[in-house]
Amino acid sequence: MPRTYDTPHISLLYVEDEHEVRSLLTLTLELSYPELSILTAENGQEGLELFEQFRPDIVLTDLSMPVLDGIAMSAEIKKRVPETVIIALTACSDAHNLVAAIDLGINSYLLKPIDQAKLLSTITAYVNAITDAKRMALELQESHELLEQRVAERTLELSHTVALLQQENARRVQAEERMGLMAKVFEHSGEAIVITDSSNRILATNASFTRITGYHQEEVLGQEPRILKSGREAGSFYESMWETLLTNNYWQGELYGRRKQGDIFPKLLSLSVVRDSQGRIVNYIGNFTDISELKQAAQKIDYLAHHDVLTRLPNRISLKEKLATALEMAKQNDSHLAILSIDLDHFKCINDSLGHHMGDKLLSDVASRLAEGVRNFDIVARLGGDEYAVVLPQITSGTASAPIAGKIREDLSRTFHLENREVVITASIGISVFPHDGETAEELMKHADIAMHHAKATGRNNCQFFKREMNVVAQERFLLERNMRIALEQEEFLLHYQPQIDITTGRVIGVEALLRWQHPERGLIPPDTFIPLAEVTGLILPIGDWVLETACRQMLAWIAEGIPPLRMAVNLSAKQFEQETLPDTVRKIIVKTGLAPHLLELEITESAAMADPEATIRHLRKLRDMGVELAIDDFGTGYSSLSYLKLFPVNRLKIDRSFVKDLETDLDDAAIAAATIALAHKLGKEVVAEGVETEGQLSFLRDQQCDVIQGYLFSRPRSAGDISGYLRERC
Repeated sequence: MPRTYDTPHISLLYVEDEHEVRSLLTLTLELSYPELSILTAENGQEGLELFEQFRPDIVLTDLSMPVLDGIAMSAEIKKRVPETVIIALTACSDAHNLVAAIDLGINSYLLKPIDQAKLLSTITAYVNAITDAKRMALELQESHELLEQRVAERTLELSHTVALLQQENARRVQAEERMGLMAKVFEHSGEAIVITDSSNRILATNASFTRITGYHQEEVLGQEPRILKSGREAGSFYESMWETLLTNNYWQGELYGRRKQGDIFPKLLSLSVVRDSQGRIVNYIGNFTDISELKQAAQKIDYLAHHDVLTRLPNRISLKEKLATALEMAKQNDSHLAILSIDLDHFKCINDSLGHHMGDKLLSDVASRLAEGVRNFDIVARLGGDEYAVVLPQITSGTASAPIAGKIREDLSRTFHLENREVVITASIGISVFPHDGETAEELMKHADIAMHHAKATGRNNCQFFKREMNVVAQERFLLERNMRIALEQEEFLLHYQPQIDITTGRVIGVEALLRWQHPERGLIPPDTFIPLAEVTGLILPIGDWVLETACRQMLAWIAEGIPPLRMAVNLSAKQFEQETLPDTVRKIIVKTGLAPHLLELEITESAAMADPEATIRHLRKLRDMGVELAIDDFGTGYSSLSYLKLFPVNRLKIDRSFVKDLETDLDDAAIAAATIALAHKLGKEVVAEGVETEGQLSFLRDQQCDVIQGYLFSRPRSAGDISGYLRERC
């Protein structure tokens, strides 16, 4: 009888820097491949160390990671063990890494977000291939051993041809051994085995049969296997099974069995027919396994695929399925249905200031309040981040959703107790109603989301019903985003410059670079129209780098023209300041352009600086160490803590134009401006006043000993060519 090989041991290394993604996918892999040894690492360096130690067969890796990225790690692995299977995970926009992966010879790549079915299919294919290769190697080794054994046996047979009572005896012994081996296989098999006669009466069972069903062999001898029937399958099921079995001599499928104790379990059953040389049925052989654990694992995977891991609420996939069902019912019953898109206001600030652990606790508590605050047949889901959705089926009209939305806002506005902290939040809610706002799940979810963003745009902490004109605004936003991407490629952006004046001498000491967009069809687009959108979409990062480099080059061009060196002030967006790579980016641009660092001033708004004060201090210190000048912009509009403000290594504060505007008529604004100047000087910092437009404002600021002024009283922002003459005259 051929040797039966154990499944060769196979190991898989999964490298991913995002903890939540890594945890979820690792769980899926463990449930899907219990035979695999699965190692995990959070970056390429750690992954390479694990590879050196364990030499896994398969490496599943993200390409974009800190410390050592997936490309570099894969190159080292291929150098050490070229036959290692590497499966790369990459975002569809990451073309550079994708090309590098292909050049490197990575075996497969999958695009993010990950299609789990496709990933499992890919892994299964490689697992099967590796298993076959290892098993083939074992079989080859066995073949060599068997060949040597047969040569030895043949030599022995030739040397003992005279002793034929001996050959027969050897055959008899071999037959007995084979029968003994078959008996051992029968008895020790992990699957339950049942052998019946031609009348389907049980002749023999093995130990696994007893272990799985609870019946000992002597209890079932002479009985039919129907004693194991669960009663769940219809008679037609068994009719089809017997028809297939008698036609093909084989049947396999899933059904339920009943143990001796009466409990029901799922099993995978295989049936075979044994016939004699005349084709008559001699025996039936059945073998089955208890697949309860596999079923539970499949249910768990299905649950994870349809539920949010943190809150246990249905996720976006599950919401679409449930919403489709609810819509069908609404159509049949001629009733209304509403979708509420809910987004927490300023959640990022809470998450950054209190930490991700507390942020996750808040998201979980919000989910609980939402679930508790609606009807038991309403649907509550988490769409990701701080975004939730509530579906209200079976409502009489769209307006009937307003009280429920109001109650949700009230529930969420109550204080949350997060360990030793008390947190108060608000929410912006958008509502779309079937059938007025759409007839498909996609339309209704999209329109609810548009209404929610409108609620945020109108001050947050409010509820907005979808209106058709909102769609126009959303389309305009989409078009603007697309045009903005083109603008960066087509060099449609330009900089204007506004001079900064020393209030004592009246001389220009610097300029502020201000971004403008010259659209070929729409003309000059104001910055307050496109910059907020650039922030949201992330386009502000490449645009910001372009602004910084262009401003540095312009200052060098003016110096080459004979204009005395001036300070070039450049605004940094909050998004730019969040990047850990910001100091390195600034350093590279300074080196690339050759501008002296002290001629560059970087401005950050007060609110951005206070979003994460500790990180702000780290960034500012690195920039100051380069020799770059620093300023806090829009001072007075945020909520600076003096304890942090004195730690910020900035050179100057800029009074926001909203306070300068009414200096002559508003005593509060005048008091704020005076206090800001006094505070800044006390901290050893200069003060720049923006938006100076009248002689009265200038006089007040001079009396308060403001250092630098900027505004239309002296010059509007102008292009580089327009302002160069002005600079020559007043520097």
